Amino acid sequence: MPTIRLRVAVALTRETDHGPEVLVFDHRDHPEAGTQLPGGGVDPSESLEAAAHREVLEETGLTGIAVGARIAVHHRPTAEGAPRHTVLVRASTTETRDRWQYTVEGEGDDRGLVYLCRFVPLPAQVGFHHVPRPAHANGTVSPAENRS
Repeated sequence: MPTIRLRVAVALTRETDHGPEVLVFDHRDHPEAGTQLPGGGVDPSESLEAAAHREVLEETGLTGIAVGARIAVHHRPTAEGAPRHTVLVRASTTETRDRWQYTVEGEGDDRGLVYLCRFVPLPAQVGFHHVPRPAHANGTVSPAENRS
């Protein structure tokens, strides 16, 4: 049985006077990558919560986030056909900046990448501002169970 590639995506939200907002970013030098939520691979010995903290730090420079419930799991194979599961988790922050540029430091392959981070209004129909029900033990959330 092939190994499942586990990834995490973080819906990092904050409350403002105008309603909830979610953090997104663009790659300054790779606009073709599109606008993304922070996220990436989960290391074999790492929890989803630890991976969420690490990925947000690596891609935005933010620390001190509060990781909450799993919202959903997206199943899509890799380009090679191996199974890949991306777990969307909710997190919150009290970050006050509306936008900033973050340059990756360190020794890894991402060193020097520049991320253009910004908060955008969270559409009401998404419903992240409601408390989602927890995922099943196997990490899945059925759409009917995630309604508020």
